[in-house]
Amino acid sequence: MSERQLLDEELSALLDGELDPGPAVELRARVARSPELAARLDALRRVDAALRAAPEPAAPADLLGRVYAAAGAQPAGRAAPPRWRRWLPLAGGALAAAAAGLALWLAPGEDTRAPVTAAPLDLSSASDEEIAVGLELETLEDLDVIEYLDLLERIDPAEQPGRG
Repeated sequence: MSERQLLDEELSALLDGELDPGPAVELRARVARSPELAARLDALRRVDAALRAAPEPAAPADLLGRVYAAAGAQPAGRAAPPRWRRWLPLAGGALAAAAAGLALWLAPGEDTRAPVTAAPLDLSSASDEEIAVGLELETLEDLDVIEYLDLLERIDPAEQPGRG
């Protein structure tokens, strides 16, 4: 941009009230010192006044129809829905199918898995520590309590305290 174009932009901004107060004061001072700048500002004022006084041109009545025709769109009624909205029914169906599949998968049903059977273990050769680790006991005292309970179960019910 030339210096004259920049100056015209500044003068136009001054006319439109777009300059900050400091630069506006400086530019007014330059215009007051320069008859050439004063004449340029006066010319811009006349152009601005003429443009404001000119009647606003009316658009042709068929302009909207011509724009739609040129764009290949629908001129009357509602505009075409956005592309993503055309996929909503399909997405809704897919979501419903996924929800139904998940519900069927999570629903309780007949357990068709084979039962797990374990062979009886011979713990006679295992140490107390190995048994405690195998049963995931926290201390060996827990194992003593279990042994005591096993012993109580073997005693005749008539001899247990509180019975009989």
